[in-house]
Amino acid sequence: MTHMKNDIMQDVDNTPDLFYRKFGMPPLFTVQGSEHTAHSIFDLPLQHNALEIDDTAMAVFLRLGFFLGSDTPFRQIRVQQPAEQEALLHQQVQEYQGSFDDAAREYGEVFKRAMADYLSTVEQDKIVMPLSGGRDSRHILFAILASGRKVDHCITCVRPPPYDDQDIKVAQHLCQQLNIRHQSLALEPHYLAQQLENFRMSSFCAEENAWISVVADHLNSLDSSYVAFDGLAGGILSDGAFTSAKKIQLYREEKWQELANIILSAEGYLPAMLSEHDYRRWSRDKALDRVIAELKRYQQCPNPVGQFYLWNRTRREICYMPFGYMNKVVNVATPYMFRDVYNFLLQLPGKFFANDSFHSRAIALTYPQYAHLPYAERTPARPLGLRQRIGTLTEIGRFLQQHPHPVSGGFIYPRLAAGIVSGNYACRVTDIMATPVYLAELQRFIRTGQRS
Repeated sequence: MTHMKNDIMQDVDNTPDLFYRKFGMPPLFTVQGSEHTAHSIFDLPLQHNALEIDDTAMAVFLRLGFFLGSDTPFRQIRVQQPAEQEALLHQQVQEYQGSFDDAAREYGEVFKRAMADYLSTVEQDKIVMPLSGGRDSRHILFAILASGRKVDHCITCVRPPPYDDQDIKVAQHLCQQLNIRHQSLALEPHYLAQQLENFRMSSFCAEENAWISVVADHLNSLDSSYVAFDGLAGGILSDGAFTSAKKIQLYREEKWQELANIILSAEGYLPAMLSEHDYRRWSRDKALDRVIAELKRYQQCPNPVGQFYLWNRTRREICYMPFGYMNKVVNVATPYMFRDVYNFLLQLPGKFFANDSFHSRAIALTYPQYAHLPYAERTPARPLGLRQRIGTLTEIGRFLQQHPHPVSGGFIYPRLAAGIVSGNYACRVTDIMATPVYLAELQRFIRTGQRS
């Protein structure tokens, strides 16, 4: 179904738990020169054989895995900018003046109140909590328990490589300590189907969300009496994800080229993966210019690095997890995007997030009785079993043989073969092959208007 332009903001009021809509989540797509919009490009009136790839946008996506601002893979399709974006970005924010511990303590109380207020009004009577071994979901869980509500059960999914099984172990231990039923979800061996569904769900705008389909399948097997919670933006806003002292310094010194190069990171396999023509077409210089232009939009924010990633990675890629996959049946709340929580975190200076300890400190100060419970630590991923890697990698190879794409067989097939031989390398190969699969499916859509 399509909608008339600008309708996304009409139902947004000041309800704290709907505050995320002011950020344009989930994104609303529009065809340039058209009055129609839709939350999926597949619902737009398109002339598929006339679609053209936006080379600058693609240059960014191939390096970051998400698009910036209003960019999409296509020149003719844009994401509608939220009506309130400029007001949100340019509101006068007084930078927090207290100490690190003062801020951590106050943040814990703000979050606890926001959760209690929401839980006092939510219609659903059962709570299911997707729980990892990290901070975002744990903070939500502690706040639920502090409100007096009980959690029906927690779920944890085995993450794909390069992740290990620490999330499962830590979440199980935490639930045992809290006397909460826990269910582990196995990562199903359907990599290609999950990846293609991810491209469809995100309108070709996300590369890393495929694994969440296992969590979504569980939530979608429940009924509407449940509410679930997702830690959307928690890592960005309160844990300093992607923030570093170096990035903050470069932002303040306006050293845009150096900052953009750090954000784009090294070229990795890209020069070998693409032909010389396509590597020039989707060049690093194009990506640098686009990233620099986007970085400058957040210069006035107390934590500009966090805002850059919030408005781009979170808004354009990660938000499809709660607002695409997970919310088909159950209500999904995103507490880090509640109004009062966001407004408090917005004022915190970037220096508080330079060492990744702010969120841990806030949780420890607010819930000292749980401070002894460990978080997951990254350890080497377990190698893929022979049957799984043969099935997964041969399926990828067949797909790439059947569907044209701009990546040479000399890059693809030796690596697939090496992945079948080595369980450790297979973990890396599935990650590498996401880009050729993406480009093949994108070109298929442009040619035929169909998706696999």
